[in-house]
Amino acid sequence: MAQQLSEVLQLENNEMNSLQGYAQIITFVEKWERKYPALRKYKAERNSAYFTYMDFPAQVQRCIYTTNWIERLNRKYRRTIQMRTSMPSEKSVIFLLAAVAMEETKTTYERRIYQFKNWKEKNKITVEVQRKER
Repeated sequence: MAQQLSEVLQLENNEMNSLQGYAQIITFVEKWERKYPALRKYKAERNSAYFTYMDFPAQVQRCIYTTNWIERLNRKYRRTIQMRTSMPSEKSVIFLLAAVAMEETKTTYERRIYQFKNWKEKNKITVEVQRKER
């Protein structure tokens, strides 16, 4: 089962789009739902959104589905709050966390993803062609 699931959830696969990925998870669930009834909830159509990252090039996919940046920002938030044992109001806490987020944006998260720019330009042309065909 684990190997079949890893085949369904292939990372950085340029040959598959989000709809094909969702179709594969449906096939996987249909195969295993008798033995594992809890898998049925993954057949819901709303779960197709989890495969959106597959519509992007492989270089960008890792940036989309990773939570490392979120975890790092949460760690910065916790550290900042722990260093200050008391704050005058809830509003001051929000301003402090906003300052931490802006500082992280300036330093850590400023990395440019050039492949994404090329992908956007390429797909913009495709979308314009599709609109003209309608």
